[in-house]
Amino acid sequence: MMFVTAFLLNFAVLAIKACNESELVEDPDDCTRYKQCVNGEYVSRSCALGTGFSQSGGYCDHLYNLPNCNPDSGKECTGNGLEEDPDDCTRYRECVNGEYVSRSCAPGTGFSQSLGDCDQLSNLPSCNPDSSNKCTGPGLEEDPDDCTRYRECVNGEYVSRSCAPGTGFSQSLGDCDQISNLPSCNPDSSNECTGPGLEEDPDDCTRYRECVNGEFITRSCPPGTGFNPSNGNCDYLYNLPSCNP
Repeated sequence: MMFVTAFLLNFAVLAIKACNESELVEDPDDCTRYKQCVNGEYVSRSCALGTGFSQSGGYCDHLYNLPNCNPDSGKECTGNGLEEDPDDCTRYRECVNGEYVSRSCAPGTGFSQSLGDCDQLSNLPSCNPDSSNKCTGPGLEEDPDDCTRYRECVNGEYVSRSCAPGTGFSQSLGDCDQISNLPSCNPDSSNECTGPGLEEDPDDCTRYRECVNGEFITRSCPPGTGFNPSNGNCDYLYNLPSCNP
């Protein structure tokens, strides 16, 4: 009986820990974080400032694309006014019943502290959300910075996707293909590593490398951010003076 109980207990523990390698899932307690499967266990990660995790996309996205993600909710405040979001110029915070609630400005606008309202981006020279992310029409195209990734045009904006391990994006096919069929695609050959952890990509400050099962996997920071080795997370480019992509 004790043997059966112990077996069932071990099975339950394994069932709790089991996950698909490199799988990303939303953190149920914090929409600005996600959990990544590393060596069969989930590891908690942070999205960059001003972004949150999109479960539908499987990546960190701008908060204005995530209406249900309000990281400022629950923070105490007084009064009933609006103030700019310190992390994202296209958002603002409203004091409701003594707590901040994060709101999004409409597409093409940002929050003007002087007006106390959203205004056209053309009137806000200091607010420059990533314009290189705009696109027209459906379709896939290669990622100019990483041959193992591609970009998909979704609702007028590029969304970065990863090809499966051992494959890269073929522009001629418009799909992922085996690396052996892509002579110009040579992901990091010095790929071996030991232990978990993140490190900056020596060739691109907007990317980082994660050690998974003894091999480096290259990841991209969200648009407008780069990897900050001092805190091991993606951070806004204005906090990284040496990163000028």
